[in-house]
Amino acid sequence: MFNRIRGNVFGRLKLNKKFLLMYVFGVILPILTTDFFLIRSIYQTELKNQSYYRETAIDAYSNYIENLLAYDTAVASSIDLNKNLNTFMNTLYDKPSNYYKNYVNTISNSFFSTLTDYNRDRIIIYCDNNSIINGNYFHHLSEAENEIWYQKLIESGENQGVFAYYDYAPVLRTFDQKRFVYVRRMTNTKSPIEKIVTIEHRSWRITGELADIPVNCTMFVCCDDYLIYPSQDSTNDYQKLMEKVANEPYVTVREVQMYGTTFTIYAITEDLTITDVMKNNMPVTLLLFIVTLVIPILIMKLLEKSITDRISILGKAFGEGGNDILQPIKEIKGSDEISTLMHNYNRIVEINEELTQTIYKDKLREQESDLARKNAELLALQSQINPHFLFNALESIRMHSILKGETETAEMVQRLAVMERQNVEWHEDAVTIEEEEDFIDAYLQLQSYRFGSGSLSTSRSRKTAKNCLSRSLHWLHSLRMHVFTVSSQNLHRAGYS
Repeated sequence: MFNRIRGNVFGRLKLNKKFLLMYVFGVILPILTTDFFLIRSIYQTELKNQSYYRETAIDAYSNYIENLLAYDTAVASSIDLNKNLNTFMNTLYDKPSNYYKNYVNTISNSFFSTLTDYNRDRIIIYCDNNSIINGNYFHHLSEAENEIWYQKLIESGENQGVFAYYDYAPVLRTFDQKRFVYVRRMTNTKSPIEKIVTIEHRSWRITGELADIPVNCTMFVCCDDYLIYPSQDSTNDYQKLMEKVANEPYVTVREVQMYGTTFTIYAITEDLTITDVMKNNMPVTLLLFIVTLVIPILIMKLLEKSITDRISILGKAFGEGGNDILQPIKEIKGSDEISTLMHNYNRIVEINEELTQTIYKDKLREQESDLARKNAELLALQSQINPHFLFNALESIRMHSILKGETETAEMVQRLAVMERQNVEWHEDAVTIEEEEDFIDAYLQLQSYRFGSGSLSTSRSRKTAKNCLSRSLHWLHSLRMHVFTVSSQNLHRAGYS
């Protein structure tokens, strides 16, 4: 069946269509399949890279919060262990002046003022000591009872905690509505007076420092159900974030427990498609496209052109299109099997031309031989007809001259007839000397009629001719030829044909 398909289907296809099938199934489809898996591999790698970027970003944000709270813990611990501060807060003052004096002395002689900056962090100590005057760093504990952070600390039963929330009705006007507060009970010194230290960070500071962390994704930080970063205005933004995260396919979420509070960090990257991967890796994509698709197609196209062009040349040379004459291929390119076939074709053309020339020459020679034979036959017929016609015509002229009394003309015609008869008989192998003498005598008589009586006499000429004949027969032959030529020219001049 395979041989049948190969013969019936592929055998009917032209060479360019066969190359097209080879392009599609032998080059393009395998290359596209390979490119698909390569791009998919790059896509999977990009997904892993994005996941790595998200994890790295979460680590950076988590470390920032941990370092921030570690700083708060260290500051609160230092305050809790400061004996001067504890003595100041545990003392019951009978007069406001005494409190103010001790307040100035305590603040001046301690590092407490260096731990806080009004423009960055705010440290407040709440003390259950009614003799303390509210203001700046120290406040009555009763003022904290309406604070959300205080209520959450009491509910938790812990000695410390971190609380972030949006305060719709702040107790003190100086407080921000976006609250991020670290709270710690001061329990390191034994005292019946309850003391709580709070370190509150301004929201713009936290959001600014988080924004300065270099990450490749969109970040969100929540404290319980409050959105810390990016800075928002209400808890409704947390609900919007939850809806957004639910629809995001590329998101990493990590929950970090710190001081009884859950910090949830979200890292979101943009939707990743294969098109995006190709755009993001444009140099690699172009190189892959050129190496795996463009170059193979160009090579295959060049191979097709190299083969089909020369096959077309061979087809035309073999008489394609009704040309029955084999023409040699003038220019042969390459040195492969097709070039060898073209050289062999030229050799066949040479052999064919040689055979044609041989046959043509043989026919030409045969035709020339036939023509010569026919000409010889014609000449033989002419040689038989012309002398008799000529002799009869001369005899008629001689008799006509005699009848008119023109004896001299009759003799001249008789002499000419003698000479012409001798010319007709030249083909015979032997001629007598007498016949040659008669020929010469007739020739001399004709010459005497032509040039007059002053010419060489006939008897003298005959004597001279005899002497010559006795000396050399070769001279006789030459004289005979001369006589024939001159007589023929004279007859032509006289008007005889």
